[in-house]
Amino acid sequence: MSDAVKAGDWRDRLRQVLEEKNVSKRRASLDAGLGPGAVHSWLVEGKEPSVSHLTGVARALGVSLIWLTKGYNITPEAEEILSRLENDPAATDSVLTLLRARAVG
Repeated sequence: MSDAVKAGDWRDRLRQVLEEKNVSKRRASLDAGLGPGAVHSWLVEGKEPSVSHLTGVARALGVSLIWLTKGYNITPEAEEILSRLENDPAATDSVLTLLRARAVG
C-alpha cells in the first residue's frame, strides 16, 4: 500500500485502496458480506459504518483496519496482540504489569 494518503481520513484511504486494487465499491461490499451499496453509502452518501462492517471491508481488501482508520501500518503480530487484548481485559492488565516491570528492571 502506498503512503500517498496518510493525512486524509479513512474515506480517503478507502478510496485509495479501491483504486489501487481496481476493486469497485460494490465488489468490496459484497466481498465483506455486506449489501451491494454499503461502501457506496459510506463514500458517497457520508453514512457511518459500524466497526464490524469497516473491519470486514478492510479484511476483504487485504489492508489493516489500523491503516484504514488511522493511516499507519503495524505488523500483523502487533495487530493480533491488540485484537486479543481488546477482547480480554484481564490479559491486558497482566501484559501491562509485565511490561511495566520489565521497563523498571
